[in-house]
Formats: sequence, C-alpha cells, structure tokens
Amino acid sequence: MDYFIIELIERKKVAIPLNQVQEVININYSDICPIPGVNNNLLGVTNHRGNFLWILELSNLLFNQYLPNFALNTILLTKIQHNNFLGLVVQKLGEIKTFSDVDKSLRDSVININPNYYQGIIPDTEDIPILNLANVQNSLNS
Repeated sequence: MDYFIIELIERKKVAIPLNQVQEVININYSDICPIPGVNNNLLGVTNHRGNFLWILELSNLLFNQYLPNFALNTILLTKIQHNNFLGLVVQKLGEIKTFSDVDKSLRDSVININPNYYQGIIPDTEDIPILNLANVQNSLNS
C-alpha cells in the first residue's frame, strides 16, 4: 500500500494512507477562523473552494506540542469518509512510499502516541505510525 509520509514537530513522522490524501494547500494563519468551545486541537475553520474546512493542529493532538504559527501554514487536506474532509497542519511534507511490510500491532511505548490514533507501524529506518483518520475525527467529535 502507498503512504504519504509527513513530518510534525521535532522531526516526528507519521504516515497517511495515500487514498485518504486529497491535496496539499497553503493557508494564511489569519484566514483560519477560531470557533469557541470546540476541541482545543482544532485551530478553527477556513473557506476552501466554497466549503468549510476544519483545520487540525496534529502535532498537539499526537504529541502535546504546537507547531510555531507561521504566516503561512502547509495543510494536508485529507478525506476521511464520503465527503468529509479535514485539514492537517504539517511541518514538512515527506515522500510517498510503498510498504508491504506493515506491523499491525499497536505499541504505544515505542512511538509514544495514543494507540487510538494509529492503525499500525511502518518499520522503516524508524518506526512510523500509520494515522487512523477515522479515530482522529471521532475523538474531535466527542
């Protein structure tokens, strides 16, 4: 299967199944409208092609650390289910890699994130967790 590798805070990497990646966009921080009372990992919403797009600070959700607020943020637009989209703030875009050897066990002690947020590990030069976007979205809704 193909995965898009992204880098978050402090060079921590996660993988997203390529079939869940829509596009990469840049959004000015000033164009993100904060929404009071929502999960604190959600920076807010922005208008993307006439639709509201929620923007998630993924580094904070996974590692309790915020990326610095730059004037322009790189957003990975992901499709979770049907027409349900979520924008993920990323530090750096990596590469697309094909991995057939994926470890489906969840070892939170190895990668130090909540096992609810990933669905397996890619054993590369370092263990790279595969993000479970459906569980990420569910945690934001609760």
